[in-house]
Amino acid sequence: MNFEGTATGFGEIYETATFIGGGKDGTFSLVGQGFLDNGEVLSGIGQGTYESKGKHRWSTASIIQISDGRRIASDGEINLAARTWKGTNSEIS
Repeated sequence: MNFEGTATGFGEIYETATFIGGGKDGTFSLVGQGFLDNGEVLSGIGQGTYESKGKHRWSTASIIQISDGRRIASDGEINLAARTWKGTNSEIS
């Protein structure tokens, strides 16, 4: 599944996520790039889990390794029907 949008501190982002599992939960991997307002580009790769929260909605939790060395914890929710992924990112050490 492909996603595009914005993320605080990362500008415009484009991600591709691959979901594995069946039923109401599973795992996923993702790769993406952020195009910062200053013209720099960052890439990221991560893994996480998802769980059904009702019709066409999944909650997600993942860890993403950013190309500048930072690690990000990301928690969010996917609306499958709308093809949107919204959530929060926080840097972890």
